[in-house]
Amino acid sequence: MAVLNITEESLRRLTPPDSGRLVFTDAKLKGFSVVIVKQSRSFYAQRDVRGKTHKVFLGRHPDINVPEARKAAEDVIHGMRRGEARYLERENPTLRNARSTAISMRRAPANSTKPTSSELASFA
Repeated sequence: MAVLNITEESLRRLTPPDSGRLVFTDAKLKGFSVVIVKQSRSFYAQRDVRGKTHKVFLGRHPDINVPEARKAAEDVIHGMRRGEARYLERENPTLRNARSTAISMRRAPANSTKPTSSELASFA
């Protein structure tokens, strides 16, 4: 990750990559970063707490400007330092967890029964 003094001007000057992403961490606030992809620029706050990295999405530019994003990052990082649960409990789902959740939601309840062929024929 490259270090950059993240400002409105520096974001304007950066050209998005044709593919992949660019990640810049802020020179002033440790844990504040911007991710640049072809279509957007997104702000994040990140901190290691108890040996685990926690990353919080703050918003996309220009929906949120740099001073607002930096202030939000300060609040999130300080909240993580204090151990506030709202920042530490929320995790991005892994593909495996998302898949198992989706499968469990599709399953019929244990007490339901499948319709018989005669019941199905009555709907035809």
